[in-house]
Amino acid sequence: MFLCHSFLPDNPANLNAAEFCNQRIDLWTRIDHEIVGQAPWVPVYNPRSLVMLSGRVGNYQFDPYWSVLIDQLWVR
Repeated sequence: MFLCHSFLPDNPANLNAAEFCNQRIDLWTRIDHEIVGQAPWVPVYNPRSLVMLSGRVGNYQFDPYWSVLIDQLWVR
């Protein structure tokens, strides 16, 4: 935990051994948790993609939006 409130110098219960504290990051962490807690966006499903390739295909690359990057493939 790299939050300022978890840094307790001279305390054996110190959870922040790196002694990292940045108030701006703590603020963004709090804002992120507040937004997630209100759940303005809830995914309805988790898409899956199945790609079958020949053993002769190389340089396969997958993009979560475009799927298979066809222009990156090569065939022996």
